[in-house]
Amino acid sequence: MKSLAPLAIAFFLLVAPSTPAQNPLLPKQELLEKETFWDNKDWEWYKSNIPFFECPDAEIQTTYYYRWELLTKHLTYGSPNSGYSFTEFIDRPFWSGTYGAISCPAGLQLYEARWLRDSRYARDYSRYWLKTPGAQPRNYSTWLADAIWATHQVHPNQAFLTDLLSGLKANHEGWEKRFFVPKVGLFWQTGHDDGMEFNINSRQTKDILRGAPAYRPTINSYMYADALAIAKIADLTNDKTTSALFRSKAAGIKDNLQKQLWDPKRKFFFRFPNAMRNPMVLKSTPSPSPTNLVNTREANTAGNS
Repeated sequence: MKSLAPLAIAFFLLVAPSTPAQNPLLPKQELLEKETFWDNKDWEWYKSNIPFFECPDAEIQTTYYYRWELLTKHLTYGSPNSGYSFTEFIDRPFWSGTYGAISCPAGLQLYEARWLRDSRYARDYSRYWLKTPGAQPRNYSTWLADAIWATHQVHPNQAFLTDLLSGLKANHEGWEKRFFVPKVGLFWQTGHDDGMEFNINSRQTKDILRGAPAYRPTINSYMYADALAIAKIADLTNDKTTSALFRSKAAGIKDNLQKQLWDPKRKFFFRFPNAMRNPMVLKSTPSPSPTNLVNTREANTAGNS
């Protein structure tokens, strides 16, 4: 029963009364005005949408409300057809997609936005990635299907969710077409496009910004979660064929990740370089054998990303 406590608390915070006439448990206005960082002082929006929180640790409490202000700073309304979406950078750099969104933080953004009482923010953003031209859902690693399924757990809407199924399948197939190596059974990605540019591993390569393509625990964990989420959505429509297919995909990714990226010596998961696709890897790095990645891992640390 203890494991259910955090979920129960979060659910209570989400559905707690939001109007003064209902005597809310926490003094909302007082909690908001207690913080000094505010740029956006739309108190009524906060009181109508966010779960309120109070604790004895002032730093945790300030951080909690600061996160919600950051969400409002990146919330944007694109168009009547697209609705709401979120930016990663306020200045909307040239590498962002339509209305300034970037897929790298999309999973995190949906996991936060789902707790807003008004479900349209998370639903619009979910739909954005699959139906808005120029959305670029595969420019960076993300766990889109998993995040959309997680949103459904807070704001159940089977019709909305199943309407996205074909788009989620197509997105996963797009990842497979470009990044999946069947002989290895894993997805590869560069450090930069995995959201980890200029990392300690990329600095061991000639391209310190992007690093070397590698079979990374991160991207494969995301694709495992996405495949499993697609299977669960398919279950809602009794699409047994899709459900079985994506459960099989998820099981294969999990099995290969655990067998090929786990280092028993260091007792942790490590990325393994995909040198066959990497012209920038150090010359001293031997090419890995797709059939024997574990045995050659230690010999390839120079080109890891």
